[in-house]
Amino acid sequence: MRSAINPLAPSAAERRIRELVIRRRVERQAEFFRHLLFYLVVCALLWAINLWQIRDIGFMRTDRWWAFIVTAAWGIGVFTHGLSVAMSRLPKVPFLSLDWEEKKVRELMKHDEEVNAR
Repeated sequence: MRSAINPLAPSAAERRIRELVIRRRVERQAEFFRHLLFYLVVCALLWAINLWQIRDIGFMRTDRWWAFIVTAAWGIGVFTHGLSVAMSRLPKVPFLSLDWEEKKVRELMKHDEEVNAR
C-alpha cells in the first residue's frame, strides 16, 4: 500500500521485492568473480605444469601445449558467464521474458474465444 502522504512512494512490499532483485544481481556478480578467480588460478597452475613438462622436449612442439586448449575452452565458459551477468542489467528481450509468454497466452486465448464465438 502506498503512503497517504506521498502516493508515489513505494510500499514496504515493493521495497522488499526490489531489495531481493538487487541482492540476486549482486550474488550473480560475486559468483562470476569467484568463477573468474578460480579460472585464473587453475589456468596459471596448468600452464606452470605444462611448461614444466615441455621444458626438456622443446617449446617448438605445438602438440604438447595442452594447457592452451583447457584455457581456451574454459575461457569461453567464463566469457559466457560474464556475458550473462552483464546482460542481466540490459533491457530484456521481450519474447524471452515470462511476462511476454503470459501476455501471448492471454492474447491467443482471447483470439481463440473470438473465433469460436462466431
